[in-house]
Amino acid sequence: MTSQDESTTSSAQFVDSLDFDFSIMDQDIESHILKLKDSLEHEDLLHKVNQFQDTLKQCLSICPVDILEEGLFVSILPLGRQLFLETLNTTNESTVPSRDDVKASLESCERLLESWEECLHHVEGLRRVSVSRVKSLVVLLPEVAKRAVEHCKVSQSVYGPLFTEVSKELAALFHKTNSTLKLFFDNLEKVILFDANVKSDIDILINVIDTITEIAVLVHGIDLKTLADVWTAFGKLASIHRHGIIRVLPTCITVHLKSLSDHILSLLHSSLQNPDSRNGDRSIKCCSLLFKNLNKICSAYCGYLESDTIGILINLLAEIHGNSPSCLRAKGINEKVIQLIEHSVTIGTEPFLNTIFKEANFQQIFLKCGEEESKNAVGYHLLTLSIVKKLIGTTYTSWYIWLQGPFTLLDLLFKNIELLHQELCVGQLRIQNASGNEEAGLSIYDVTVISVLSLIIQVPASDFEKVELHLLKYLLSGEFWSSLLALDTWSLIGRIGSSELCYEHVNYLIKIYETLIERESNLEIIMLSCLIRRLYPFLSEDMKDFFVTKLTSANPRHWMPLKDHLSLSAKSMLYIGNSSCTNDISIILSNLYQQPCMKNWTDLIMILKKIEATTQRLNENTMRIIENIWKCISRTAEECEGMQKELISRLIIALLGGTRPEKIDDNIFSTILSYVISIYPHMESHVRVKISHYLKDCLDIFTDCDSMEAANTVSNLYCCLLEDQNPWVRQESLESFDYLAHVCPNDTLITNIASAISANPLVRDSMRLYLSNTLYYKLERFPSLIEYMCALSREYPQLKNQHVCHERNTDERHEKKARVETYVEPTDEYVDQLKLEVRVNNVCEELKYFICNRESLSTVALEKLRKFARSILD
Repeated sequence: MTSQDESTTSSAQFVDSLDFDFSIMDQDIESHILKLKDSLEHEDLLHKVNQFQDTLKQCLSICPVDILEEGLFVSILPLGRQLFLETLNTTNESTVPSRDDVKASLESCERLLESWEECLHHVEGLRRVSVSRVKSLVVLLPEVAKRAVEHCKVSQSVYGPLFTEVSKELAALFHKTNSTLKLFFDNLEKVILFDANVKSDIDILINVIDTITEIAVLVHGIDLKTLADVWTAFGKLASIHRHGIIRVLPTCITVHLKSLSDHILSLLHSSLQNPDSRNGDRSIKCCSLLFKNLNKICSAYCGYLESDTIGILINLLAEIHGNSPSCLRAKGINEKVIQLIEHSVTIGTEPFLNTIFKEANFQQIFLKCGEEESKNAVGYHLLTLSIVKKLIGTTYTSWYIWLQGPFTLLDLLFKNIELLHQELCVGQLRIQNASGNEEAGLSIYDVTVISVLSLIIQVPASDFEKVELHLLKYLLSGEFWSSLLALDTWSLIGRIGSSELCYEHVNYLIKIYETLIERESNLEIIMLSCLIRRLYPFLSEDMKDFFVTKLTSANPRHWMPLKDHLSLSAKSMLYIGNSSCTNDISIILSNLYQQPCMKNWTDLIMILKKIEATTQRLNENTMRIIENIWKCISRTAEECEGMQKELISRLIIALLGGTRPEKIDDNIFSTILSYVISIYPHMESHVRVKISHYLKDCLDIFTDCDSMEAANTVSNLYCCLLEDQNPWVRQESLESFDYLAHVCPNDTLITNIASAISANPLVRDSMRLYLSNTLYYKLERFPSLIEYMCALSREYPQLKNQHVCHERNTDERHEKKARVETYVEPTDEYVDQLKLEVRVNNVCEELKYFICNRESLSTVALEKLRKFARSILD
């Protein structure tokens, strides 16, 4: 029967339903209880309460200790419980209760609790007593206290407008309940005995523990001290009677750890929401007590925690790590609150981790939690780093299992780092060093790199292949942060490993690069080429030469990442192996003129890439060919759109890499840069950025530049870049010029560019502010740079795989419309004329070839050419 059902049952019905055996009772006790039954039929509530108190006092004074349960408690305490429930629910039965009625009911409940306290004091005087002799008291008192707390918790909704008028009486009832519970807990701890070998005793204890945790759930949000007292009593009972509970039902304790964990987190979060209030400090102190209590319980029941419970405790640890001093400082929390949390709560995380780490299935459950999406990615990652720190302090044989299976600890570290894009972008989160100094600490990314490396260097050679596959998987994952983590970790392995191991890695990575080279603008190939560039310098000099020897017969595009790191001797070998690049370009270009197709177009791109890869300086004849290509682009770039524009962009980028003049004293280089300036308005932003990179890469060319015309053209091109509407292009251009200004020994060229920039009012201010490290851009809608970086990082997951279409402005649409309206379908005569001009161009290219090789021509051949030339001229 529920408490609500009991409250609706009349006293007469309740008394009639009782059927006690009075044969063992003293005659006086029997008469007192019979008189009490009769009084419970009386309608006056005050009379019932008075009669119960008087009867209980009289019976306690005369009842022998040996029959306390059978002779008194089993008969009178159920009556007291029923009377308490009836009194508590009197106001619920009235539609509109009066204030006086409510006050009288609450005061009566308080008096009834005093009677229960009298029972507890009486038992306390017995010193030590078996629970079987006070069973009814132990079972019924927690239920009465629970109903009292429950009533106080919902009183505002029960009493409505009367709540403020009876709040004093409600507070008094709650405090009386609290004092009764404290006395009860003292009796359970010091007086009442539970035999671990008697199942009925442990069953009673389990029932009491369940009710105590229900009271704790109700008390949460009402009073912090009572909450701490109730959970402390729970912990003491669980620890004192550990053996008996484990023998019967250990889950009766562990099942309640979720509620305890929830209360710890709730207190921690509430203290951060109201950090300046007095309740905030009290919440932290209460949280500390509950956390210590939880650690003691987990230590006592180690080996008996279920998987679900361990998962809950792991989430608790992750939340506390997510509110560590470093994280709280990054959030701008008051330093006083941070210090209190650090010394009260955070200090307990390591002992608690040591406790639950002993569970046999901890590793399996922790990694399983890692596979799921965590609500607190920062806290979970910090917890993972703490576990790594714990593991690396032991031998590999004791933790190798963490690297086994489909999802390992390394997988977890790489997965976690990808979820921290906001913290990594903002960069405010610093991890304390060994001495506790946060300012001298490292970023969370740096600590992660060190942790991953610390794990890997303990892996023996027999298992190292698994590590290499893990690193390769995340290097080519296409995810920025995990790919960067793999790159940095692999670079450090190359630094501290042997030259032979580094050679094997570079050789293997080059082969992968050859396979993926067509994805040259993808993140995977960018990270891969960066890693190859980092690892190559760690090779011994002999291995570098041997490595280059193997590359000589390979496609130069395949060793593009190494072009800036090769020694002069290595470059000489590569020049010899690819000396035909400059000769082949004229043939490929001729084929493209004669038969425009994707194959010939791709061949042209490939030959330009080869020139870039070999870093060859082109002679005047080859530069003339390059100049003609730029000239053709300048004539057609304005009309290109869609796929045509994409193809032209690819060609321009390839041309930039292949435009490497042997000298720039003539006007070819200046002319090419003039074409670049004319094309500039029609370029995409990423192509303009490539131009700024190209100018920076021309350092060796600019060093010997004495041409004033070339200097002026370079200055004009820099002005175009610095005037660009796209901040990305402007920023890259500022960095490009700043690099040249500091490194290029040609003072005349640098002075010329600086003068041109100073004379341009649109760019001189931005250059001046950049060189003085002064903030130039104003952030709209963002109060600070940190807010901007936070917003940017929130958009990152949605934008990284999102295709962005080109938005045409109004001018572009009008220009296209005008071209369409004025377009005239070419006549057959015009088409034939164009074809004829193409053939003339081809013939001219052939004649140039003959002129270059005139000495090799026979007299007959020369006479034949002279005859055709005269016939054309005539």
